[in-house]
Amino acid sequence: YENSKEIENLCEQALDLERMQQDKARKEKEQRYIEQRIQVITEDCRTKLDAFKNPSEARSCISAAIDLAPEHPMVTEFLTAVEIREQQKREAEEAQRQRQVQIHKGENLYRTAVSYYKKEEYSKAINNYQKFLSGAYPDPNGYRDNAKREVASAQEKLAKVVAEKFNECKKLYNDRKYKESILACDKVLKEDPQ
Repeated sequence: YENSKEIENLCEQALDLERMQQDKARKEKEQRYIEQRIQVITEDCRTKLDAFKNPSEARSCISAAIDLAPEHPMVTEFLTAVEIREQQKREAEEAQRQRQVQIHKGENLYRTAVSYYKKEEYSKAINNYQKFLSGAYPDPNGYRDNAKREVASAQEKLAKVVAEKFNECKKLYNDRKYKESILACDKVLKEDPQ
């Protein structure tokens, strides 16, 4: 047994090589299993994505995949999709809140104009109607068409009131009642400063 030590070394090397190959094959098999599990889990969670009420439910769904490989691209892609969806949801809620604020502002302007109209303060009514009409207010209640008609009506009534008061002003002036004429003309200017 001259070469017995050498043969023994070669056998040990062969055994080590075989163990390494078996270990490599086992690891590859585990990796394929992990890949398959992650794919199944993420696909299942992705189909349920819209049903989740909050991000923690989505994270709970994919937690098994996170446990297997937290940095796996399918896991990070899913979590990113959840974050994007939540961001879009927050943005949509904010946009809806802003829309409601704008609706409320527009309705307040419209109601103020209606109030002035009823008090026969036509100039103020016209001003508020025009602010409402020129603003970019959402109009779910259809006030815009009413406002257009009411502006026209208020302008007619204002013109009639101004004409009457102006005629009164001229009559007082012609009657040489200058103080009363000035007061009447001030009323005209107060009614329609233009």
